[in-house]
Amino acid sequence: MMLLRSLPLAPALALFNGRADAQSSLGVQGFSGDLAYGITDEGRTTSRGLANLDVAITGVHSLQLDFGLLDTGTVTLGQIGTHIYMRPRQTQKYGLFATLSDVDEFSVQYINAGLEGRFGLSANTGAEFRVGLGGTTSMAAKVGSQWDYAFAGIGMLHDLTDTITVQARIDVTEFDETGFSAIGVDSQVRLFHSARGSNFEAYAELTNHALFGDNAAPTITSVGVGITLNLGTAGDSVMDRPFQVATPFDQLIDRDIVALE
Repeated sequence: MMLLRSLPLAPALALFNGRADAQSSLGVQGFSGDLAYGITDEGRTTSRGLANLDVAITGVHSLQLDFGLLDTGTVTLGQIGTHIYMRPRQTQKYGLFATLSDVDEFSVQYINAGLEGRFGLSANTGAEFRVGLGGTTSMAAKVGSQWDYAFAGIGMLHDLTDTITVQARIDVTEFDETGFSAIGVDSQVRLFHSARGSNFEAYAELTNHALFGDNAAPTITSVGVGITLNLGTAGDSVMDRPFQVATPFDQLIDRDIVALE
């Protein structure tokens, strides 16, 4: 497998002391580490570990780096990603993203890239969007040797109280290949809770994966729980939370529509 199996927690933790109140205007601004466990309505168990590092490179330009390892219950995926974005105001951040995913033990890699943004509607509420294209780099599959697709999504984050945050999003993907045509819909709701003054927050999530169209398939629903460690600015507000990684192709792999070799 071409990607590292471990998350770079130790180096990131060493950069912070508590919430790192004394921070420079440039350099590392925030770190978020996430561990989660879930189960689908099919009885598959899932788990993941994610790390996000946010680095200010100018007064208005920043770089978010993503590292992930996911066990979907059918395969193990490694992910690396980057988000290059501008934040001209505290209530606006937008830019470009790209993610490379690698399936362990198989010759399968795929890339997602596009545009994304988040805008503060109030001090406690943020709305976000993303649009992008994706495709495989090399693979053998039941219905074709190569895949490409287009996707778009919207989301919302809202602080219900100073310790409870809700996050919801939905992504729609068009798959149109020889012998396969479908619209994928991925939706997610998360409810976060953190104690006052704590760097940790726990959350519960509900996710749903659906395929509509010529090659429709039954919906897959899963529930999960997780814990997140936020350092620096990572959990200060809805605008400071990391961008999520786009994963529109994952449900085709989970459904065994893509044959792995």
